[in-house]
Parts: sequence; C-alpha cells; structure tokens
Amino acid sequence: LVLVFAGCQNPNAPAGGAAAPAAPASGDQAAAPDAAVSEFHPAWPYSPPPTGHFNTFVTDGFAMGIYQQLMEPSLFMYKWADATWIPVAGESWEWTDDTTLTVKLIQGAKWSDGSDFTSKDVVDTFNIVRLLNQTVWRSLTEVTAVDELTVQFTLNAPSNIAPRYILRNVQIHASSVYGEYAQKVVDLVAAGKTAEDQEWKDLLADFNKFRPEDMVVLGPYKIDPASITESTMIWNKVPTSWWADKVKFDRFVNYNGETPTITPLVLSGDVDYATHGFPPATVKQFEEQGYRILRPPVHNGPVIGFNQAVHPFEIKEFRQALAYAVDRVQNGQIAFGAS
Repeated sequence: LVLVFAGCQNPNAPAGGAAAPAAPASGDQAAAPDAAVSEFHPAWPYSPPPTGHFNTFVTDGFAMGIYQQLMEPSLFMYKWADATWIPVAGESWEWTDDTTLTVKLIQGAKWSDGSDFTSKDVVDTFNIVRLLNQTVWRSLTEVTAVDELTVQFTLNAPSNIAPRYILRNVQIHASSVYGEYAQKVVDLVAAGKTAEDQEWKDLLADFNKFRPEDMVVLGPYKIDPASITESTMIWNKVPTSWWADKVKFDRFVNYNGETPTITPLVLSGDVDYATHGFPPATVKQFEEQGYRILRPPVHNGPVIGFNQAVHPFEIKEFRQALAYAVDRVQNGQIAFGAS
C-alpha cells in the first residue's frame, strides 16, 4: 500500500504494506482489529482528553493536521503538478472583479448532525477565523453569503496569494457548533470593535475555552469520542457524507506519538503512513524492509532562524556570512539523507 498525501509535512514519509494493528495497550479495546472492517492506519500526534478536545480551531483541538480534510474539508485543494484546483466543499470559483472572489458550493451535502451544508457555514467559519486574527484576514474586508450556495469574498486589494488562503488553507466548520460565536464576531465588527478592544479580547478568551461535546463533520470520517486513548483513536466513516461512496476504508485507526513512539510501529508494519521526522538511519531500515519513501517537494527541513531584533542579526551581510560558514550540503545529509 502506497499513499501520497498532498499535505505531507515531512520529506521522509514512509508508506508500506501494513499488517493488522498491533494489540492495543490497556484500555484500547476499541482499536482491536476486525477482519470484516477495512482499515487504514496513519500516525499523527494528539493530546488525549482532558487536554485534547473538539474545538478544532484552537490549541489541542483534534484537528489532526494533514488529515483534517477528511473531517472538516477546505473549499478546494491545489494540485501542484498541473496548477489546478480540485473541488472539495466548493464546486467552482471565479474572480468577479479584481478584488471580489466568488465561490459556488457543492449542493446537497450534509453535516454529520444532519444539518445542511450552506454558505452560512462558510461565512461563520471565516468570522471565527477573523476573531482568531488568522493570516487570511490581512487580505479580506468582508465575507458574505450571496445565496445558500454562493459566498463572496471581498479583498482590500488585488492579490494572487489570497486564493490559496481562502480556498485551501481554511477548513470549513459547522454553524450548528460555532454559529453563536460567529454572530458575536459580526456584532463586534458592526459596533466598530477590533482586536485591540477589550470586548474583542474577552470574546477571544471565551472562545479559546469553548469545548464542544463532539465534532460535527462534513467530510467522510468522524472521530469516535469513546475510542480516544493515550495511544490510539478511531475515525469512523460517516455514511451520510457527500463523499461516503468515494472513500476506500471503513475506518482509520490513528496511532498517537512523536518519532520515538511511531518508529517501531512503522518498522513492525502496524502504521501504513507517517510523516514524522525519521533520521537517515531509520529511513535506511525502512528501505531495507521494502518500504517506499515518498519525497514530495515540500521545501522544508532544518533551519537556523535569526531573531533580527538582536544585534548583529539585523545586518544582512552578517547573516550572509553565517550562511557561508554552514556546510548546508552536509547539514541536509545528516538531517534528512536523500530527502
């Protein structure tokens, strides 16, 4: 089994044929293998409850990184190979003028709680994102619902970067869960309040404490709250999802942990796909076992970052001199080998 995920965060991403999951640790009976159920076994770190929670907008929420698209998808995905946009929660998009981007949504989709997917979900999501002061709002002035399946994004200036932030980087959340907070943001904006005002700070603090009892998803998979333990969690297929007939697995069994914990599970074949920072020696073991190492051009890796508020790091020539002092070829080889 070899899978390529567009959002792979690590160039050393092993994918191999996996055996049935290893026997779960104490209390993990929910992750026991079932021959009648088709499973995929990823690895992504998370904090179990009470630290972990279902407000996926904020720290320690069960957003699950590159896999969040399977639960709370963005409007589109971008295909780097041919510079095309893949419809997900959005059906199509176009520039209405130089500063107005209009998105048509898929029709007939429902959230896992039975509510319809509409433009209100998108508008509410972007209002929550506004409360959180995320990057996309550096380009936006307004997000409005034209009708139930059309959303209009108004920019403060023409931009060729804004489409990625709007269409790809924001995962859409359910109004049935977050609508009350989104309306409070609308009210603050209408009253002329900004992130500098105390009312805005109070709402933000309140939202950061918000803990939904469950995750309402639009995508084809949903976390089973009863399955979450220190070592695994299960994402079950949502039979009413728009994509239920497109996905190939009945459930995902996600293994929790950073590189030291996940490495033996990959070596044993219990994990199908992982994007952890595996060192070259471990990657060599994977290759010797016949695993395929996927090395997409994500352009990431080790870096020396300079605090330019500290002298002399603000001097460009000083930073350039340090760049000459570092053997970057050797550094790359030690850190990521062939990747």
